[in-house]
Amino acid sequence: MTDQELETPRDAGIARSADSKSGRIPSPGRLWLITTLTVFAGEVIVMLILSQLRPLPVLAEAMLDGLMITAMATPALYFFLYRPMDRHIAERKAAEDALHELNDQLEQRVEDRTEDLAKANEQLKREIEERRQAQHDLLKTNEFVHNVVESAPCMLLIFDADSMSCSYVNAAVAELLGYTPDQVQLADRGFFAQILEDEDRSRLDEIIRSFSQEEPQPVITRFDLRDARGERRPCRVRLSVFSTTPLTEPELILLSAIDLSRDCT
Repeated sequence: MTDQELETPRDAGIARSADSKSGRIPSPGRLWLITTLTVFAGEVIVMLILSQLRPLPVLAEAMLDGLMITAMATPALYFFLYRPMDRHIAERKAAEDALHELNDQLEQRVEDRTEDLAKANEQLKREIEERRQAQHDLLKTNEFVHNVVESAPCMLLIFDADSMSCSYVNAAVAELLGYTPDQVQLADRGFFAQILEDEDRSRLDEIIRSFSQEEPQPVITRFDLRDARGERRPCRVRLSVFSTTPLTEPELILLSAIDLSRDCT
């Protein structure tokens, strides 16, 4: 329901109030004056008429006197008293009806808005509960993925395609190369210089550049990785794009390595 619709009864009541001013109810003093003058004028006229008639019995004269005064006073009282009062009562009743209608509309509007607010509040509660459940599921999923990655038998390493700095490495790096994850991340760009020979490092750069092509495919190759003691370990290495930039250029690279010297497949 619009505000304009709610204004209609009130406007109608105002219009009726304005109309009532033109035909307002006489004041008590005016009412007394109209009644007195009407009765006086009627009685004078009746006396003049009766004086022209032959003498009548007292009862007949009294009844004729009352009948004639009533007949002459009724029109005056009707036009000057009854009709304005009847119009005023009708306008008053119409204004009250309009006020009741407006109150009913306002009450209905409040009920509708309260119901809408209750529905919106209920919807908000459901959305909050759904979001809370989604966050809980996401945490459980992340925890599960983290446990799977950390317990993987191969080394998993994520590094930046440009800076070559490592943002993540799982615990398997300690068993394969003898480094802790913190040492790998602190080594930054120098980590690959520590574990790769120059030839393998050049091949790694070429593979990363090849990922700039459309729909780059994972590359599986063999690198001899140098561990913390300086020993070379032949490893099967798999390289793939982990994430890209808005221009679809490779941003993060995922490297997985399995020690071939231990017959890990």
